[in-house]
Amino acid sequence: MSGVYKKAGNYTVTVTMTDNSIACSAISTFKVQVKPLPTPSFTVNKIKVCPNFPVQFTNTSQEGTDFVWNFGEGSYSGKTPPPTIYTKEGDYTVSLETKGKNGCVGITQLNKYMLVHQLQTLSLQ
Repeated sequence: MSGVYKKAGNYTVTVTMTDNSIACSAISTFKVQVKPLPTPSFTVNKIKVCPNFPVQFTNTSQEGTDFVWNFGEGSYSGKTPPPTIYTKEGDYTVSLETKGKNGCVGITQLNKYMLVHQLQTLSLQ
């Protein structure tokens, strides 16, 4: 048996079990508490950069422990990451995962968040 709850809160669950071979059924009711997920959040000083340009991510999460960052080129564990340097061109997905004080894990993922591209070469003739 499983269920999915989209919001934190207290719920009453009723389960009915039936055995048709003996025309018998049983009903059981119990309480379920769904705890809230932490909501990790972050900012970065530059979203569009050239390769080898350092960028600094800032953790703006209001709660959480055990932070795990994924910058698209590697991961870092810790609340405050060091400057990140993207060495290759591309569009990078960045995510931050944290565990709340209730043990629940939340993740924020921004697809194609970092845009790393070379400057175009200008030639004058």
